[in-house]
This record gives sequence, structure tokens and C-alpha cells, in this order.
Amino acid sequence: MDRAYTPDEAAKLQRRAKAKKLEDRLARDLDQAGGACALYVRQYRFHPHRKWPWDFAWPQVRLAVEVDGGQYSRGADGQVGGRHNRAAGYAAGCEKTNAGEVLGWHVLRFTGAQVRSPYAVETIRAAILALGR
Repeated sequence: MDRAYTPDEAAKLQRRAKAKKLEDRLARDLDQAGGACALYVRQYRFHPHRKWPWDFAWPQVRLAVEVDGGQYSRGADGQVGGRHNRAAGYAAGCEKTNAGEVLGWHVLRFTGAQVRSPYAVETIRAAILALGR
């Protein structure tokens, strides 16, 4: 039997589906770029005690990528902005990023518009080259 979702739950599911589309697009673009760009791991759990995943990771050079979509979306509560733009979500994202940095990860963050342009892949390629030296 299908369950009924609250407006907040439904909005969260819609945001997650949009985020997955952005991540899928970036994966496709990285695969097309080939070489070291295509050697990523999706949903890589990097922390020894927390279940935090990076959206994309290149563990061999400790490079992580987070896709932060939803800058212009509107939630069920009428607020503009996805999870990463609201106070609690932003704070949680900072905690995760900071924990990764302390563990030696280099973290890149991209908006949906940056993922849809060549900028994300170009930046990732440059970071892999710089970190692989």
C-alpha cells in the first residue's frame, strides 16, 4: 500500500530526486571526460565513525566533490533554497566538510548551474592533476 507523505516529506523527496539527476549528469560528464576523471567512487563513506558520504570521491588523491543543488527551489514551507542553503542544513554541511578537511580531504562544492556547465569537470580535472603530483 502506498503511504501518504506530508508536504515536507514530499518536498524532500522531490529535492533528492533533482539532486540525483544533477549527480547522474556529473557522472556522465566525468565518464565522457575519461582518464582520471572517470576513476571516481560515488557515495564514498570517508569518515571512520560517521556514515557521511561524499557525492563523488577520488580516494587515491583524497579529492571529494559535493553537488549542492536546490539554490532556487521552494520547499513545502515556502522557503527558497535547498537543504544546503538553510541554517540547519548549511551547518550540517559545514560539519561534514570540516571533518573531511581535518582527515586530509580536498573538498570541491558545485551548484547545479556549475554541474550543467563545463566548469565542474574542468575544475575536477585540474584538482586531480594538482593533487596527483
